Amino acid sequence: QVQRKLAAAKAKDAAIAADLAVAADALAAAAAAVAKAETDVAKQRALVGVVVRSAYQQQSTLVGFTMILGSETAAELSQRVQWNTTMFDSSTAQLDRLKTLEAKLEAAKAVRARAEAKLAAQRKASAAHVAQVKRLTADAAARKAKVAALVAANARLKAEAQDELEE
Repeated sequence: QVQRKLAAAKAKDAAIAADLAVAADALAAAAAAVAKAETDVAKQRALVGVVVRSAYQQQSTLVGFTMILGSETAAELSQRVQWNTTMFDSSTAQLDRLKTLEAKLEAAKAVRARAEAKLAAQRKASAAHVAQVKRLTADAAARKAKVAALVAANARLKAEAQDELEE
């Protein structure tokens, strides 16, 4: 019975090892996704910083007057207003992209945290299983030694009984 339990435990050990490998791979993929997302967010923050600084440096209370007074024709005024609107829309789009990338980063971090928790649980289960296999192995060895001792004692007693019978 102990031998059967030990064989079943060793089979389960292989399954646990496979689960650990899958969990480790998932963690590695999640960590790579987080690293990529962090890089994307950093690049986008830098771009937004440039756009916002540029827009801020070009803004003053006189921008409206400059557009009106600096324009010689209505078409030129329209073009300047359109350019100003385009710059604002571009800045808004860059900020929206940053928010999207930050959301992706948070999602990737959540996936990584779940993968870390799963791997930790798998490692804990593996450690418990290893301890069980060690106990079963020790129990099997002890029982085998006990059976061997009993067989030796039986043989000795049988030999003594045979000797007494012959006497």
